[in-house]
Amino acid sequence: MSGEYVGSIAGYRLLGPIRIDGIGQVFLGDHDTPPRREDVRVLPPGATADDSGARFGAQTRALTHLDHPGLPRITHHGIDQQYAWVATTHVDGAPLGPGRRDDAEAFGVGALIADALDHAHRNGVLHSDLAPEGILLTAASPPGAPGSVVVLDIGVIGLMPRRSANPLSGGPSYTAPEVRTGGTAEAPADQYSLAAILLTLLTGTPPGPAFTGFGAHRTDLTVLDPIFARALADSPAHRYPDCRSFIGSVTAARSATIPVADPVPSLRGRAQPTIVPTGDPKHTGSPKHGDAPERTGIRAELPPAGGLSAGSPPAASPPAASPSAAPPPAASPSAVLPAGGAIDRPSGDTLPPRTLPPQAPPARPTPPAPDAPTDAHAATSGTHSTDPASGAITEPAHRRRSTRTVGMIAGGIVLLLVVTLVSVGTTLALTREPALVQTTTSSLAIANATTCTVHDGAVWCWGDNAHGEVGDGTTENRNAPTRVPGLADVTSIAVGWTSVCAIAGGSLYCWGGNENGQIGDGTTADRTTPTKVEALHHVTSVSTGTDIDLVDGEITPRSTTCAVADGGAYCWGANTYGQIGDGTTENRLVPARVHGPADFTVLDTGSAITCGLTAPGDVYCWGYNRSGGIGDTTFTDRHTPTHVPGLGRAAALTTAVGTTCVISDSALYCWGNNRYGQVGDATRRYARTPLRVDGLPPVTAVSTNTQAICAVADQRLFCWGNNLDSMVPDDRRGYLTAPVEVGPDDLGGRLGPVTGVVTDSSTTFVRTDAGLFAWGLNRKGQLGIGTDDSTFHPVEVRF
Repeated sequence: MSGEYVGSIAGYRLLGPIRIDGIGQVFLGDHDTPPRREDVRVLPPGATADDSGARFGAQTRALTHLDHPGLPRITHHGIDQQYAWVATTHVDGAPLGPGRRDDAEAFGVGALIADALDHAHRNGVLHSDLAPEGILLTAASPPGAPGSVVVLDIGVIGLMPRRSANPLSGGPSYTAPEVRTGGTAEAPADQYSLAAILLTLLTGTPPGPAFTGFGAHRTDLTVLDPIFARALADSPAHRYPDCRSFIGSVTAARSATIPVADPVPSLRGRAQPTIVPTGDPKHTGSPKHGDAPERTGIRAELPPAGGLSAGSPPAASPPAASPSAAPPPAASPSAVLPAGGAIDRPSGDTLPPRTLPPQAPPARPTPPAPDAPTDAHAATSGTHSTDPASGAITEPAHRRRSTRTVGMIAGGIVLLLVVTLVSVGTTLALTREPALVQTTTSSLAIANATTCTVHDGAVWCWGDNAHGEVGDGTTENRNAPTRVPGLADVTSIAVGWTSVCAIAGGSLYCWGGNENGQIGDGTTADRTTPTKVEALHHVTSVSTGTDIDLVDGEITPRSTTCAVADGGAYCWGANTYGQIGDGTTENRLVPARVHGPADFTVLDTGSAITCGLTAPGDVYCWGYNRSGGIGDTTFTDRHTPTHVPGLGRAAALTTAVGTTCVISDSALYCWGNNRYGQVGDATRRYARTPLRVDGLPPVTAVSTNTQAICAVADQRLFCWGNNLDSMVPDDRRGYLTAPVEVGPDDLGGRLGPVTGVVTDSSTTFVRTDAGLFAWGLNRKGQLGIGTDDSTFHPVEVRF
């Protein structure tokens, strides 16, 4: 998702969308009178048909009565061209997510959620589909203070004429039994969800269908068993009278016992410098083993502090009710939200941001929110905030390039056609790009759940084969390496969104999707077997990458292929931002000569940026630059190669999702998109010039993809950036702002010295003397281990 202009409604210029789910779309909306940026929810057509317009008006009026720091405030609403819309205050933050938290933080967050829910209930508004993804941790207020935790989507289910099951969360894990079975949704249903969320934050394990106590996960918290049993009771009448009463009982029990929490696993100390950055929402409190005290990195400049520590009690609670006392009748307000009625079956999991598949690990990391301008002027004027220490630039919000991860759409593309809703500040990568530094000997690549490698001079592919990417003449997915017929003497491989290219005997062959002419045969017809690119000879380097737009629920890939051949540089396919480098923005169905230096030896293209390495070791980039990925000190797109200053003699380069990295004099330099900390400078500020990644031994290989980076340094593996799918095994942080070493213990102790790596954040491969090993998500068989089961510890790929 490019985060660009997609239309307008009621005077708002819409950017995004920034989240999709089963109700509608939520966009960033810029309005000129008066100048402001808000979140604009656009409901699907028909939401106000028949008598629904009156219902929509009644519900929005009820929502306007909400005035609480833990709830977004409705500012405007209406109906424009048959589309109902609601504008709310924009909140920057990172979703809470269902991972394990420090106890003090978990209880503090629970208290703030409870206070917000009770305020809504007193005003006759319910949530009824609360889940960790619908709760934001913000930097607007100090951790633990009102406003530092914001509950999204309160009351929005009532905006729709028909109810479906879990339209926001996408699953019933946190839903009260009466709602799951189609009964009446009242205030106790939200209390059940709160208790289920708090249980997850304390144990790292989503709740099961029935609460059986803490004994299986946390014996130190068994004193809380009767309290949670009451809040999670099947009958609403047996729960506490309100959410604060539940939290009050928890607080009283904790005060009596002061249990000692089990340590949360962390890999931070091994490679992270001691800093105070805008950091990681997953690890707060006192630093351990060299941990850097961090807090959620939302703003360009934040005061040094780190989340709720062991000495930070949750917000004050009302007098606790005895956990053994008989529950009083549930006092539920008469909510405007439609209560009860038949609940439809969930629509195939409605894909909230970063919903993991069933085989995902029990604790899922939290995605970050992007850095924001430090003042209102920067948010609206187009200026950029500059960090005085590093010179890194925070891109203004309205110019940010917003992409989403392939994990949101793998196996569920059709669901994205449903017009859906968005959480504030949640913008995730949707693009997967060529996963390996594309040199003349690139032997392994992965993108969009398709993996290919060169083995014994042949190409082997597996995983997603919807467009014929496996190259075996079919469109059936493969969960084990499958040899691509007809190719020999293969030296290099590149994988893009839907297409694959390989250099065989000095000729270039491409196959798979051809929606933008990226195969280079003069057509836009898909090819399920290798097709020779007749225009090129003596090919020595190849790369293929894709930029993804999501507009009105429609996915639009824009794929580009580049190669070095006959002593020159050529690109073809999509050219929306000038990434072909011929001085135009016209797509090309056959190779077009890149203007500029005549001595390119390596090209790499991804997310509408192309970079090239010349024989003397100079680096040039061109194409999309609104994340600073070109590295020329600007945010201006370039249609021809532009020199990147500040680097020595470069030996390798790679670019993906707006982030570019170069190995120069055995050091690693990165710049551009830094939403997940992938620039590696211990911040999440966009950088428009190369920054050296500190803390690494001499670097020999690097892989960038889906806003994640892994590097091989001194035959050791280091990774950082997007860690939503446990790219770093057993590390529950959603993102890593500096390199973390993935040591032998993390890899099961079975791997020797690492010689190569490729990652797309959700799937990682390492090559060692012992063979090729993989871990991560595997819903399309992209691990190549003979099954579709995900694994988060290395498994050998066998040929």
